[in-house]
Amino acid sequence: MRHTEDMTPLDRYADRFDASTYADDPPVRVFAVEAASQDGEFWLPERLWQRVYLIGCAFELHVLPTVTWQSEPVFLNSLQCENLLDELEFVSHAVEDALMMTVLNGIAGVARQARGAPENALGIEFS
Repeated sequence: MRHTEDMTPLDRYADRFDASTYADDPPVRVFAVEAASQDGEFWLPERLWQRVYLIGCAFELHVLPTVTWQSEPVFLNSLQCENLLDELEFVSHAVEDALMMTVLNGIAGVARQARGAPENALGIEFS
């Protein structure tokens, strides 16, 4: 996209709010370890996970900044799931981004299913 005098900053970066921009990204899988169905998982593009992670870092949250790319899945226990849900709720009030709201709601839905489970309640797997 070329920058012209007619374009606003929002126009210039509008693709950041379009899910198709991330269609070819490596996927990140968020899953409830003991889920009985595929409803217990949520897939999102890696750059959108990174956006959530960086927002968590920027606000000095506790759980989100600990979940960085690793070759093995990262597991959260039940207490960490509860904290993650609080952090996702906080982030949802800090951003005005419909795409990010879809991501936050998807992660939160899986975290809700995982809370109350024993150790390794929620997994986050990077490709």
